[in-house]
Amino acid sequence: MLFAEHDEAKAVRPVAWIGFEEGYLHTLQLTWADAERGRGPTGTAIRTGQPVAARDIPTDPRFIPWRDEALKRGYASSIALPLIANGHMLGALNIYASEPDAFDADEVNLLTEMALDLAYGLTTLRTRAARDRVEQNLRDLAEQYQLLFESNPLPMWIYDREALTFLTVNNAAVDHYGYSRDEFLSMTLRDIHLPEAVPTLVEVVRRVRGTIRRPGAWTQKKKDGTLIEVEITTHDLTWGGR
Repeated sequence: MLFAEHDEAKAVRPVAWIGFEEGYLHTLQLTWADAERGRGPTGTAIRTGQPVAARDIPTDPRFIPWRDEALKRGYASSIALPLIANGHMLGALNIYASEPDAFDADEVNLLTEMALDLAYGLTTLRTRAARDRVEQNLRDLAEQYQLLFESNPLPMWIYDREALTFLTVNNAAVDHYGYSRDEFLSMTLRDIHLPEAVPTLVEVVRRVRGTIRRPGAWTQKKKDGTLIEVEITTHDLTWGGR
């Protein structure tokens, strides 16, 4: 099996094989460009999207660049089947036989269907692999943000905008306010603000879109009752998806 590179040289790269091959595929130096090494069965199949057979390798002029290496391995005929999925050319599946004219019309049709199924399977695997890479990248990104969140020296928390309940807090918040993490998660924003400030707080929180820095100072309460003046920056985590 060979993959078609969509680069300037239009190279064809061997990726998998089975049977008596003995390094043959790596001697081919194939291309699917309209050039000498692209006019054999493989390059033509990739370029045209049609199966191409070399019914008699010793006499087929299209096979001259690869004939000696093929005959060393006892190949007498071959067929190149395009691998196409969703209109995208992936490459070709090559099959070699030790007898001339080894592929009749029925076999060509059957092999063509097999190549289409193989191409579909390859595309599915590629899609799955790409999705897995994206998911891993997202997990890595989430871990990086979690690390930044936890290691930030400023108190930070994530809260539910409707219920005002704390969803998570960083270590700096625990250290600065004196509440344990579990205590924070059983509380709401109301619990660390003065009662008279809560209506304004609720209004501000529910109007947040994007990032807002509230000018001036807000009064908040630590666990031991100490009142502190703080500046607040609020960011809506759902805003980008609305």
